[in-house]
Amino acid sequence: MSGIHMFVGSAQAQADSIKTMTEKEVQGYEAVLQSLNQFLSAEDLQTDAYNNGKAFFSGVLIPTVQAGILVSEAVGSAAQKFVTEYQAKVDPSDLKSEELEEKIQKLDTQIQHLEHLTTTMNKSDASESIKSTALLHQKMQMNCLTNAKKVLQETLDKLKLFHAESPAIFSEIAALEAAAKQGASQAKAGFNGQKFIMPTDLAWKSVVATKWKEYQDDKANNEFNKLKERIKKDGLPATKAEILADYHWSTIYNMYVHTKTGIPSPEVTTLYNKLIQAENRPQENQQLAFYNEMLRTGKHPITGKAITEAERLNAKAMVYALALQPFYYTALLGGAQPYIEKYIADLNKADDMLDVDGPGTYTGRYKKKFHSLDNIEMRKVEYTKRPRAEYNQLRSKFDNGIRKNFLKQLGENTEYLNSLGFDSEQIGMIQNGRPPKGWQVHHQLPLDDSGTNDFSNLLLIKTSPDHSVITTYQKNTTGHLLENQSMTLDWPFFNGQVYPTKNP
Repeated sequence: MSGIHMFVGSAQAQADSIKTMTEKEVQGYEAVLQSLNQFLSAEDLQTDAYNNGKAFFSGVLIPTVQAGILVSEAVGSAAQKFVTEYQAKVDPSDLKSEELEEKIQKLDTQIQHLEHLTTTMNKSDASESIKSTALLHQKMQMNCLTNAKKVLQETLDKLKLFHAESPAIFSEIAALEAAAKQGASQAKAGFNGQKFIMPTDLAWKSVVATKWKEYQDDKANNEFNKLKERIKKDGLPATKAEILADYHWSTIYNMYVHTKTGIPSPEVTTLYNKLIQAENRPQENQQLAFYNEMLRTGKHPITGKAITEAERLNAKAMVYALALQPFYYTALLGGAQPYIEKYIADLNKADDMLDVDGPGTYTGRYKKKFHSLDNIEMRKVEYTKRPRAEYNQLRSKFDNGIRKNFLKQLGENTEYLNSLGFDSEQIGMIQNGRPPKGWQVHHQLPLDDSGTNDFSNLLLIKTSPDHSVITTYQKNTTGHLLENQSMTLDWPFFNGQVYPTKNP
């Protein structure tokens, strides 16, 4: 084996240089990502060409840019980790394996020479007192030489082990680079001169999606820790009880406001959402995720082969056992039996599966009770927390005209509203741009995410419990997100422009 050299100063300088370079790369990628998200959220663009571009941008370009960020972050992090792990596991100073081996060899020679002297002394005719003194001195020397050799040998062994294991520090980069290259290749070839063509092989996105979630979670944790430090430094409340004692929720600012001063606090709002999320964070069930994936794709998650009918039925049974059975009797005590039974009945239908895109039933909680919403389509969405300035601008437009115009347009179809059970007074209110009592206008894809004020994204919905179930779900699943943070989740969509389709 050739010599192994480690120069800590040079390695650290190289790691710092790489970190600076990758940070600049990430800044560039984030600027591109922000531009893409702005394009996707443009309300004034609703043409077929825009929709075609939107699908390609969200399906190919954004994951490709995310892959670029992940590669840069992984390279910068690995370069730093290489140095820190060497110093922690091997030695804080420079080392050369051949120098260590040379020193060990010299010590071996000295030890052998000392062993020869000891043998000679034992055979000599010297007096016992002289022998004892000489042998004691030689033993002390032997201990020193042996210990010195042991330290050098251990250092050499650690250096060789680090040399063998250190490539693992950079191992995840290769998969991310491959995904980034494939995404870039598809992005380059995706436009045929007239429109974007969505690639058929998007398997590379799964690698990006998994690592992107981990990256976002780590980033959120770091930001949360910085937030807690700032809250401690500024003397702000640090617990739910302290927050609720001094702050109240403001629908005007869409955040917590100090009760006495009236000053809104993004820091307190973020902390409160984080505390709520931590209390209600579900424990990931890997078995449940495995069978859900099998039902969603129709393929075995490991082999990739299409599953048989028997495997599909077994997966459904496992989903029931893993997701519902542990809580069945607890739920019965809360009066949820009808909903549980309906949920199981839906699960037993051939086309109704958990965690699958398509029409079905969504069961959620509101005011400690289960409520089932029928004719719901659950779709996978990449939920990204919109910057508050953009959100407030869109919300202002909605409150100051778009809601009213949507209702007026809906009110033009009196026959449709009559068929849903609305009376003349309610229809009159809709025609005047006002929701009937107990109803409100809902954004299918929230403004908090990438939703728009386009009429196709709006729905007249019963406030309680239907809309309340959805908003409760939204708060519990996305309330912890900071601006521009993302997560993948199932999101409920309604069919038509009114829900429910029968006004009681």
